[in-house]
Amino acid sequence: AVFAQSVAQAVIIAIIWNNLSNDMNGLQDRVGAIFFMLANGLMSNVMNVLTNFANERGAVLREQQNNMYTIGPYFMARVFVDLPLRLLTPTVFGTIAYWSVGMQNDGLKFL
Repeated sequence: AVFAQSVAQAVIIAIIWNNLSNDMNGLQDRVGAIFFMLANGLMSNVMNVLTNFANERGAVLREQQNNMYTIGPYFMARVFVDLPLRLLTPTVFGTIAYWSVGMQNDGLKFL
């Protein structure tokens, strides 16, 4: 769901900010697009973390009371499980958004 949501947001950005000019208005539009992408990325990640931990809180507390594990191993396992998706999703989003908004058309500058 997170991956599809990220792709959908990138497509919406591509529709709104497609083919911008290279004058001052185009620059201002690109700044607005960058602000929108950063704010949207921040809020979606924060909400995702809050909802995931809130949903798992009861199980984690119960398992801690039963001395199954402490918070450290749970946190590390959660980070390692989420890491591939947390790296892949912004990479796909940034690739779609970068080229559709019309940032500098150079592969090295993209990297």
